[in-house]
Amino acid sequence: MGNDSNYLNQQIKKYEYIIRIILTKYNINLNDYNDAFQEGRIGLLKAIKSYKNDKGVTFTSFASI
Repeated sequence: MGNDSNYLNQQIKKYEYIIRIILTKYNINLNDYNDAFQEGRIGLLKAIKSYKNDKGVTFTSFASI
C-alpha cells in the first residue's frame, strides 16, 4: 500500500496546476483560497482514482470537470 500512497502523492503534485488554473477564475482571499485548494486536492484525488484512460478523454479534461 505504501507504493500506492507514493503514486497518488506524485500524481497530485503533478496535476495540482489544474486546481490553480480553476481557482484563478475566482477573486477569493488567502484563507478561502487555501480551503478551496484543499477541496480541489480532494477532487483531484477522486479523479485520479476513478479515471479510465480507455474512454477517449484526457486526464486533464476529466479532472477539470
